[in-house]
Amino acid sequence: MASDASTCIGCGSIAAWTLLFCTLIWQSTCLWRGLPGSGRRVIRLFLLEIMLFLLISFLWLAPVIGRSVAATTGIAGGGFMPQCFVLLPLWGPLLLWMTGSNRD
Repeated sequence: MASDASTCIGCGSIAAWTLLFCTLIWQSTCLWRGLPGSGRRVIRLFLLEIMLFLLISFLWLAPVIGRSVAATTGIAGGGFMPQCFVLLPLWGPLLLWMTGSNRD
């Protein structure tokens, strides 16, 4: 039974990260092209990234599924790690807000 729950959470985690990365690429392209409102959406995506990372990190503590969730985080969230190393989700929204890129 624990295997089924961890598989379900693992697939959900992979789907969430994939959707988040695709949306971030799309909105970053819109920001680069100068489309109105794209800066605000990129800021929201960065904040969503931080919340998703924290939520999945708390699932590591679950006694039955913790190891499976940790392994899935390494696979699915691997593209997020370079962003974490340079703290992009923390200073990226601040930089966009300060430069006025979030205005329509």
